[in-house]
Amino acid sequence: GITYALQDIANIDQVIYRKIYLSYLDRLIYLYIQKRNYRLAYNYVEAKVHLIDTNNRDEVNRWHLEMAYIYGEMYQKSEALTKFEAILENMPNEEILSHALSNMTKIYIDAKMTSEAEKTLSQCLEVTHDDEGRLYCDYLYALIFALRGKWRHAFELFKGIFLHGIKD
Repeated sequence: GITYALQDIANIDQVIYRKIYLSYLDRLIYLYIQKRNYRLAYNYVEAKVHLIDTNNRDEVNRWHLEMAYIYGEMYQKSEALTKFEAILENMPNEEILSHALSNMTKIYIDAKMTSEAEKTLSQCLEVTHDDEGRLYCDYLYALIFALRGKWRHAFELFKGIFLHGIKD
């Protein structure tokens, strides 16, 4: 995977074949994230910023989302939140908004900021329509309930998540 992608990307003219080059960068970013090599993923996301169309909100928001995810995985939570805020200010589509809000919620939960977590999770539920996204929201609510010592509510949500996974 990575070796072939690196060989191919080295032979592509970035200007003439911008979209193809961007797709290779996306593939490398994904592969390095999967391998948990966030530093190399970060380098490719940084390279990507110079090639995206800054007038295309979706491209800009996806770039912020990638950066936020990598920052979060590198334990730079405040930088991740800054990128998520940039997405919120840039009128994202519902899918990107859902990802941004759910990831913000997780950061707030990790920081034990339950009020902020509930606020972003509530906003997330308004724009999350797919089953997997809703299930993740249930998981986040269970974590919030656990942080607040509401063990019965947390247990019921975890049980529902577990049973949903068995059905699939």
